[in-house]
Amino acid sequence: MAFGVKQVKLKLNGTYTIEELFDRIKDSDFGDAGQPQLGSTLPKGKPNVIYFPKIDRNNQVWIIKNLRGGYTVQRSTGIVGGMVKNMVKDDVLDAVTGGFAGMFSNLGSPMKKCEKDVDHVVEVIEGLGL
Repeated sequence: MAFGVKQVKLKLNGTYTIEELFDRIKDSDFGDAGQPQLGSTLPKGKPNVIYFPKIDRNNQVWIIKNLRGGYTVQRSTGIVGGMVKNMVKDDVLDAVTGGFAGMFSNLGSPMKKCEKDVDHVVEVIEGLGL
């Protein structure tokens, strides 16, 4: 874990762009984690993340390229497709509730489900022998 966010490095046999990795995993069965999608963390940006359906406003599984050129599967507290808007909304909600609103997403069952999904996604992808 880094800064309270679960991160697992994928062990892959080859080198892939984010688009190539997505093409190789998109039809796999990820169970409760759902089907992956290719997206961007920036509005109208080029694809830089493979993400799974959000669990709640603070929990989503992401696959991102790490600094060493490999990939990391992680629990993200930002949600692809509205990240800036969600962050502003979360900040306002936390300010109004004194931080109480975000506590449940970051400590409760949504976080635990997301961390379990991270492990499952890693298991499925590494099982493909890529």
